Amino acid sequence: ERAIAGGRIGLTLDSAGNDYFRDVEAVIGSRFDDAIYGNSEINSLFGSDGDDRLVGQGSGDHLDGGSGSDTASYHVYTLEAVTAFLFDPSRNLGKAEGDTYVSIENLEGSYGADTLGGDRKANRLSGVNGDDV
Repeated sequence: ERAIAGGRIGLTLDSAGNDYFRDVEAVIGSRFDDAIYGNSEINSLFGSDGDDRLVGQGSGDHLDGGSGSDTASYHVYTLEAVTAFLFDPSRNLGKAEGDTYVSIENLEGSYGADTLGGDRKANRLSGVNGDDV
């Protein structure tokens, strides 16, 4: 199934009152700037239009930003370091292992010592905390 939503949505329930979805494999964002949060399962997150932030949380996620300047983020739920490369995701490790990127321009690391790499486009690489490369 697919869920269509705008704003901030999540596949997990939290104390902040985020929406809760069960048995959803894919989420499609709106034409606005969305923050889409997956869960520990394999997710397909589609940002659609706008400048979107996609947080898969588990390994093997498909992150498609659509149009706009979109970010794959790993900082929300993990202290574990990630290795994430936009130019060659087959080299990803940690929570980024197995993730694939389409129309993702930016990477946001975890709280660990991350290794982040861009591609041939203009990228913003943010290590957040830790001794990042």
